[in-house]
Amino acid sequence: MVERNVALDNRVFYGLLVAIVGVYVAGIGANSIWTTHESYYAVAVREMLESGDWMTITFNGELRFNKPPLTYWLMAASASVFGLKEWALRLPILLCSLGTLVVTYRLGVVLFSKAVGRWALLFMAVSLQFAWLKHYASPEIPLTFFFTLTIYGFVRGLQDQRKGYLLLAFTALSLTLLVKGWPYFLVVYTVLGAFLLLHYRFSLSSIKKVIPWGWFLGGSLIALLIGLSWLGLMYLRYEEELLEVLHFETSQRAVRSNQSSFWKQWFFYPEAIVWSFFPGSLVLYYALFFYLKKGLTSLQKIALPVAWLGVMLLGFTLAQGKLPAYILQAHPAMALLCAYFVVQSQQNRKVQQINAWLWGLATFVAVVFSVSLVIAFHLSVAWYLVIGLLAGIAVRQYAKHYLQYAPTLAVASTVVALAILFLSLYPSLEQYRPYRAIRQAIADHQISEEVPMVVEERFIHNMPFYAERKVLKDRQYTWADIVRMEKEKPVLGLVKTGHALPAGYEVLWQGWIYRKGSESHGFRFILHCWYAFQGNNHHFQEYQLVYQPASSIPQNLPVALDEQRRPLAD
Repeated sequence: MVERNVALDNRVFYGLLVAIVGVYVAGIGANSIWTTHESYYAVAVREMLESGDWMTITFNGELRFNKPPLTYWLMAASASVFGLKEWALRLPILLCSLGTLVVTYRLGVVLFSKAVGRWALLFMAVSLQFAWLKHYASPEIPLTFFFTLTIYGFVRGLQDQRKGYLLLAFTALSLTLLVKGWPYFLVVYTVLGAFLLLHYRFSLSSIKKVIPWGWFLGGSLIALLIGLSWLGLMYLRYEEELLEVLHFETSQRAVRSNQSSFWKQWFFYPEAIVWSFFPGSLVLYYALFFYLKKGLTSLQKIALPVAWLGVMLLGFTLAQGKLPAYILQAHPAMALLCAYFVVQSQQNRKVQQINAWLWGLATFVAVVFSVSLVIAFHLSVAWYLVIGLLAGIAVRQYAKHYLQYAPTLAVASTVVALAILFLSLYPSLEQYRPYRAIRQAIADHQISEEVPMVVEERFIHNMPFYAERKVLKDRQYTWADIVRMEKEKPVLGLVKTGHALPAGYEVLWQGWIYRKGSESHGFRFILHCWYAFQGNNHHFQEYQLVYQPASSIPQNLPVALDEQRRPLAD
């Protein structure tokens, strides 16, 4: 009865699921490596495969201890099988994202019902930030998968009193630590503790009865030892450098006194959730208000997602470092809360109406966003047909059954928006990202990998991957520095256009490169590309790839600069 009321029968659910998986899989390799953070992982994996050393992680020849190695290992394993291609590097991330959806579904079923599990899967799948990061080679998605799997194992192990699920939890916990580091040991157990306290109404005696203390202590110790094993090895090899990076990653980034404004300190993540968990964010906040107003008894029924979201919100709000991606591991909790609220709202018509109108607003925003992208970037007219069909269904169903179909239409409209974004818009933006063309130009001229590259007055993070060589980055190299350097040894230069090139120089490539920070800031980058699409290249810089053939340079001079390995900080 409940599933029929919320308009999610088998055909609707599986239809949406197929569409979501299609959007997730298609286009995984359409875009070149995004600067800045994806570059760290892509370059490190290339160097890992070239050196054969999977323990000592380097970026551009410099030691990199900022993150544990599991994400690198997953990407390197995929690249060793399928080749060093963008889609191969992102394949483990995609698989972890699909795994997260499955585990979120299972949590919904175990805690509540099959209907809640299905809705939780859909809300998680279309949440904007999770969908964007699903083929972005970085640790956020693997961390979310192993973190969610850890919580699932603990919940099932304690609920069913089955040791096999606890073994799953401790294994997933060790992998979580190998993705992101020891602080997540504290995060996991704080979430688990808050869940148990809320679920058992702060009865310590009841909590003691359900916890097999011997298994917990032994399993936690083993998980911690496995999770910290790489750090121990690196400590033995590079004690001073490792401690310097760890100090930056914890003391400075997490617990240093925060000088930001009151609004940025306390409302950074509540504000970020509005867009990062779209289209479910408005319903999420309404659901939290609704259940908090009803009191402890109501919260007890949703103890896990409330504890999960609450601990992560509070913890990362108090921390110094703030990025929207840090709250991604709470998205499964948000999806569970929204799903439970959607199913339960059918019992109260007033709540159901508010719920339906909030989803209707999300549908409207998604449709407007889709139309705006198609118009602004002159995308395929076929998208107008898709949007028009969806809008027609929405009008027809809202006129008759808007209370029941509102969440379904919000999910469907967001799937269409994501399809336009990932399958049409992002591939078209490659005209403003010429990194593959630069790689091809270097390959065509068969320039030795021993010849380093230098970029005038900046460092482009994904250039070591595409140039397939070391890129000099000790300082801001001017044109005069590059000319002086190339008088002594062959150096491949990526320089701004307009310079008078000395005799003997070859121009291998010329074009525009983004110059306004990281392309990872997706919507800002899209906006700047739109300006370029209109003829305003203010956010781009025209470059030339220049090279003086080695035949005109004495052959007995060294070709590599600064071979010393040093720790690299973000």
